[in-house]
Amino acid sequence: MSSTVSWLNGRPQHITEICAKLREAVEERENFFRFDPEKCAASDPLDLPHAPFNTSPANPALQAGSLWKFTSSLSNRLRALARFAFAPEKLGVFSSFNPAAGRAGFERSYLSLEECDTIFTSLQVDPADFRMRPPFQITDMKFFNACARLLNDYILYPQPTRFSGSPGAVFGKDFEMEYQDLQSGGSRSGTYLNDGIISIRSSAGSVRNLTGDTPAEWIADDLRINETGLYFYYDPDRASGAEATPLYGEFQFQLNVEWIFNIDGVTQEREFDSRIYHLSPGSTAPLQIPALWQNRISQVRSGSTEYSRMAVRMYISANSFSIKLTPANYPELPYKYLN
Repeated sequence: MSSTVSWLNGRPQHITEICAKLREAVEERENFFRFDPEKCAASDPLDLPHAPFNTSPANPALQAGSLWKFTSSLSNRLRALARFAFAPEKLGVFSSFNPAAGRAGFERSYLSLEECDTIFTSLQVDPADFRMRPPFQITDMKFFNACARLLNDYILYPQPTRFSGSPGAVFGKDFEMEYQDLQSGGSRSGTYLNDGIISIRSSAGSVRNLTGDTPAEWIADDLRINETGLYFYYDPDRASGAEATPLYGEFQFQLNVEWIFNIDGVTQEREFDSRIYHLSPGSTAPLQIPALWQNRISQVRSGSTEYSRMAVRMYISANSFSIKLTPANYPELPYKYLN
């Protein structure tokens, strides 16, 4: 049998008092996670149950305030929060971002019960307590205790905003880009944050989208591409709409980059490079380019009388990042319901 937390203790308690505490605990965490309260309430309302306490979903006279409806909505809202929680065991170590990242519609994006089973097992709670089926045995408190443990011990810190390759991201990249048309002599330049993706077509017909993944490319009598000064930034002021809770202070992230050197359409060299960067809000972390690839980039920019085309490319994806956070990177937890 799972043990409860202190804020749910105290006997005797009426069932509506227990439900009221759990509802408040859920709502204070949703607020800290920056969930939309109207969407949460509309999709899974937590109307307090009232007598008679209907515990059967099959009852055709299902009341809006039934116990079954309350516990079903409570389970859904807890699973939505858990999906966007940064697991406490990830603090202080390099960890992947939550694979559930993506904010659109997040209030209706739930962990599966099987995924919840894993969490409850790590909390030393019998997963069956959370999977309790009607008719509920009100007096044993298993389901409600499991909910309280999930809130108290796991749903604490929201996942950070993930790295994005899109211009204007909260955690993203910037760089200078320049394209030269070797036939017409025309050129175009800009920065990623200010100008976004630059799409170009050379006089000879080559088409490119400059997105930061091609530090250098050269095609004889056609074009030359230079992308320089790539760096990473974290700027929570860029957030718009519903975003993750902003981070504070310095944090570290580990970046894996795949470098490729290509001559005449054939890959000549391929290398994976992994480095740790330090970043804080308002600061930048320049991309560290290995010496070999600095030389290759210079070689490509110079062109060649021996080859018809050369390029250095690099691949960075959201899965290329892991992050190390501590409680100091978050605002102080504002929870009333926390041991």
